[in-house]
Amino acid sequence: MDFKQLQSFIAVVKYGSFTKAAQVLYSSQPTISSHIRNLEEELSTRLLIRTTKCLTITTRGMEFYEWATNTIKSRDS
Repeated sequence: MDFKQLQSFIAVVKYGSFTKAAQVLYSSQPTISSHIRNLEEELSTRLLIRTTKCLTITTRGMEFYEWATNTIKSRDS
């Protein structure tokens, strides 16, 4: 798990879109998808449920989002 993966996850949840997260982070959508997939594999859990029409954060994903945002905030302090 690295800082860019956390940033990607936070942006996807915040904007509700992989594409929008990629734009905001000046990255590509496949890179953002890879970051999320790697996080889910490392944590052995689904953080997001994605379909072609919607993106839903799981309960574990919400817990991880709270942890990730706190981690980023404490890093920046």
